[in-house]
Amino acid sequence: MQFLNNWLRPIALAAGEASASLDLPDGQYMLTLADSETSATRWEVVTADVVGGAAVLQRGQDGTDDSSWESGSVIYCTMTAGILQTLFSRIDSLESRVGELEAIAAGRLTIEIVSEVVPFDQTLSGWLDGAAGSLVSAPTELGGVAVSFSATAVQLSDGLIAIMIQGTANADISGLAFTLDAPGFAGVSVTVEQAPGEAAFGIMAAPVAGQLWPDGPVTVTLTPS
Repeated sequence: MQFLNNWLRPIALAAGEASASLDLPDGQYMLTLADSETSATRWEVVTADVVGGAAVLQRGQDGTDDSSWESGSVIYCTMTAGILQTLFSRIDSLESRVGELEAIAAGRLTIEIVSEVVPFDQTLSGWLDGAAGSLVSAPTELGGVAVSFSATAVQLSDGLIAIMIQGTANADISGLAFTLDAPGFAGVSVTVEQAPGEAAFGIMAAPVAGQLWPDGPVTVTLTPS
C-alpha cells in the first residue's frame, strides 16, 4: 500500500465504474471519494491499482457503499479505519511473536491444556500423553544444552493432579530447576529428571491439590529458577 501527501483531485464517477485516470505513481492506494472538498456529506473508500496513470478500482471498500459521484466530487489519499486496523493487527501480532521469542530465549516453557477434552474422574489412573495439552512455546536449549520436547502429560489420582513434560537432551541437564505457574500450582518448584547416560528427560510437578481444571483452556508456564 502506498501513500502520497496532500493528493486531492476532482472526479466524476458512476456507480460501479471500475476505472479512472489518476495522476499517481504506479502502485496500490487506498483512496477516499467525497461529494465535496469542503463540506462533504458522503464518502466511499476505494482501492486503486495504478499503472501509467490508469487506475483499476475496487469500489465500496472499508464498509462503504459503491455510489455515484457527480461533478464537484473529489478523490483524495488519506488514512482510513481499515488501514489503521490492519496496522494495529500486525503490531499486535508482532508483539505477541516477540513475547514468544523472548520467552523461548529465556528458556521458559508454555503449555496450553484444554480441560474440556479430558474427562477426568476419581478412578482415572496413568498418564494421558498428549491428550490434555500441547506446548505453545519451548526453548531449543536448556542450560546451554540442545533439547527437544516430545510430549506433555497429566495424571489425576484421588483428586490430585500431576504434570509431566518429556523430551530429549544432547547432554546431562538433570537437576535444572524451574518455577511452575498454573492454577493450583503457583510458585511450585520443579527440576529436570534424567537418568545418567540417557537422552530422555522429564520435568514433573508432583501431585498437589488445586484448581487446575477451570472451564476453558489452562495455561501452564515453567520459568528457569
